[in-house]
Amino acid sequence: MRAFPVPSPANPHRDTRCAGAFSVRRRWQVRPLTRSLLIAGLVVVGWASAHQAVVRADEPARTSAATSTAARVEALDARVAALAAEIDRFLDARLTEEQVTAAPLADDAEFFRRVSLDVAGRVPRVAALREFLADTRPDKRRRAVDELLDGPAYVAHFARVWRGVMIPEADSNPEVRFLLPPFEAWLRRRLLDNVAYDVLVREILEMTVDPRQAANPFEPQVGLNALSYYQAKQLKPENLAASTARMFLGVRIECAQCHDHPFDDWKQEQFWGYAAFFAGLKRDGNPDAGMMQINAIEEALGPTQLEIPLKGKSVTPTYFDGSQPTRSEEHTSEL
Repeated sequence: MRAFPVPSPANPHRDTRCAGAFSVRRRWQVRPLTRSLLIAGLVVVGWASAHQAVVRADEPARTSAATSTAARVEALDARVAALAAEIDRFLDARLTEEQVTAAPLADDAEFFRRVSLDVAGRVPRVAALREFLADTRPDKRRRAVDELLDGPAYVAHFARVWRGVMIPEADSNPEVRFLLPPFEAWLRRRLLDNVAYDVLVREILEMTVDPRQAANPFEPQVGLNALSYYQAKQLKPENLAASTARMFLGVRIECAQCHDHPFDDWKQEQFWGYAAFFAGLKRDGNPDAGMMQINAIEEALGPTQLEIPLKGKSVTPTYFDGSQPTRSEEHTSEL
C-alpha cells in the first residue's frame, strides 16, 4: 500500500485529488522555513492567549492578596496605636500621682538623635538627619523607627544589649568572655529572623544539649543556640533561677537563696523549688579539667530534685504559686 494514490488516466477525479495532495506536500517540502515560522507563530499566539487567560484568572487572587495585606497592615497599625495609648495611660497616671508635669514633646532633631541611639546604638549620620528634618509627612517619626528596625545596626546593637542583660558575668569574668561570640551570633540570627521575644525565651529555657557536647564541650553545636547562657551560669541551678526570674519574670528572688527574703514574701523553699527546674544540667566533675568550662556537660532528662543547703530537705520543681508540673507538662518538656 502506498501513502498516496498513483495518478491514473482511468480515474481523473482521483488523479486530481492525488495531484492536490502531492502539490501540498511539495509546497511544505520546498519551504521548510515558511512552515517553521508558521508553526512558531501558532505556538506564540496560543501561548499568548493562554497567558492572558491565566493573568485574567489571577487578577482576582492578586487583588485579594493586596487587600488582605493592606488589612493586616491596618490591623497592625491599630494594635500599635492601642499599645501606645495604653503606655501613655500608665505614664500619665504616674505623673499625676507624683504631681509632675511632663516634659514638652521633643523636636524632630532631638527625637531623631534619641531614637537612633536607642535602636541603632549610634548617633545618626548628618545626611540622614537632614533628610528627616526635610520630610514633611505627618508619620515621618513612625517611618524613621521602622527604617531603623529594618537596618543591620538594630540587629548588631540589640544583640549586644541582650547579651549584656543575659550574660553580665562577661564584664567581670575573663573566662566567660570566650563564650560570647557563639551566643551573640545566635542572638543576631534570631533578631534578624524577627523572632518574637516569647519564642526567644522558650528557645533559651527549653533547649537541650547536643549529645556530642556531653563528651566534649568544645564540640560545635548543630546550628546556633543559647548554650553559652548556661555555661556562663556554670550550670548551677541557683544561678539560673536567679537570672531567669529577674529577666523573664521581673522578680528578684535571689535574696531567698540562703534564707527567707527579709523584705518580700519569698521563702527559701520557693527559691529552691524554682531552681529545681534547672537541676538537669551539670558538669561531669572530671578532676583533670583545669577550668569548669572544659568539663563535659551532662544532661539528665526526667524528674529532678534539689536539696536545700544546710537543711537536708529535698524539693522538686515547683512554681511560685506552690503548684507543680503535671505529668503531661513534664512529658512535653522532655520532648
